[in-house]
Amino acid sequence: MLRSVLLGSTISLLILVDRVIKSLFLKGFAFYCCKIDFSLIRNTGIAFGLFKNKTLLIAIFNALFIIIIFLFLFLDRFKKDVFVSIAFVLILSGAISNFIDRLFLGYVVDYINVGWFPVFNLADVMISLGAFIWIIDEFIINR
Repeated sequence: MLRSVLLGSTISLLILVDRVIKSLFLKGFAFYCCKIDFSLIRNTGIAFGLFKNKTLLIAIFNALFIIIIFLFLFLDRFKKDVFVSIAFVLILSGAISNFIDRLFLGYVVDYINVGWFPVFNLADVMISLGAFIWIIDEFIINR
């Protein structure tokens, strides 16, 4: 029970942090630091801007992704393996936050532009980091 409360609280906190940061950029916050441009970009596509302006298709894709992640919550390994738990908390938090953008705004709020890579946000970092942790756990730690 305590573990479920902790996981739920962590997911909620990560989503809240991402929502607050995104709201700042929606209100016009922007700055430039260390060759990185932090300013609002409205991403109407999915990862790397693919499928731009296909809102219904993208919303369905995001919803299915979140459903798949929720299904993993019920796996025994998720409940026993701390690395898998961390990975899914990160992936689920990022996916839900980006889904909230897509649902209420019709686009995802991106704001980190390094110039040589597609523009992204904290939720994208959480998803990518979670996937990386999951892959490391799957192929290196649990060989």
